[in-house]
Amino acid sequence: MTENINKKLDKYFKKRKTNILSPGVGYVHASVALILKNIHEQLYILFIKRTENPRDSYSSHVAFPGGKMSKNDNALIDTAVRETLEEVGIDLYEYGRLLGRLDDLKPLNPNGPKFIVSPFVFILSKDINLQINNDEVEEYMWISFEHLKNKNNMRIRQKKSGQEVVEDYVYKYQKFLIWGMTGKIINSFTKEVSVII
Repeated sequence: MTENINKKLDKYFKKRKTNILSPGVGYVHASVALILKNIHEQLYILFIKRTENPRDSYSSHVAFPGGKMSKNDNALIDTAVRETLEEVGIDLYEYGRLLGRLDDLKPLNPNGPKFIVSPFVFILSKDINLQINNDEVEEYMWISFEHLKNKNNMRIRQKKSGQEVVEDYVYKYQKFLIWGMTGKIINSFTKEVSVII
């Protein structure tokens, strides 16, 4: 009998080494939750569309639940869990299981907010109804891993960042475009996980 996806993911993340960045001057920590659900051995990933807000640098973007670390968070994982509960009503400590952590990232735009973002990967232990906080989230969607790893649904955009040219990964899903930091995280995750499932 072949191993199911959950076991393969467990094995992979147990062995995976994470690249953790040290904050530079003026940088703040943030974290996001890449939340998976397994339906009949098909993986789906949760995305949110952020509510339009002139004070939010990522207003109206499609993203993962997450945000800046608060002084009350003991660790970056607590930030991802707290923000997920606030934004979509999922308590990941109760209904999710941590698989692991992806490499830390800095935003591509040198003039943008100075974040170091830590992505944590969770898988839901049961399917639950989301409770959307409309102040932060306009809508949500579950996108299949198959859709995201299909090269026909993404393109690579090259742009100048300071003195260097960087790649931006842009994903299309229905009426949505997903890019920037979220696109980088998807690209990293799909490349890594495609090898094992």
